[in-house]
Amino acid sequence: MKAALKTIVLTIVACNSLSFAISQSVERTSRVAGVVVDVNEARVVGASIRIENSDVVKAVRSNDEGRFEVEMPAGTYQITVTQNGFKKFYLPRFRVGAGTREVKIPLEVAPPKMPVKVN
Repeated sequence: MKAALKTIVLTIVACNSLSFAISQSVERTSRVAGVVVDVNEARVVGASIRIENSDVVKAVRSNDEGRFEVEMPAGTYQITVTQNGFKKFYLPRFRVGAGTREVKIPLEVAPPKMPVKVN
């Protein structure tokens, strides 16, 4: 009888510990969702978005509506966004907590690389 009771108690403790570990894991998972726009608020399609820190690197592209979404652990990251014809966007410290963090990334038009010849 004591052995059966001990087994039941250990099973309950183990289940509670597993449940706690899973809930902690879920709370630490974050989602970064956002939109890449130009100076006129037009959506920028196909921009390369890189979100990283010393432990995690995630790279995605903005979709047909300029939107992107990525799942990652909570933490502090840097964001780099590049697209042809635009200046590189860099955000050195971006904090991501539990849940979803929305971000709007404004890209500035890059100056021409070569002198423009007008006839």
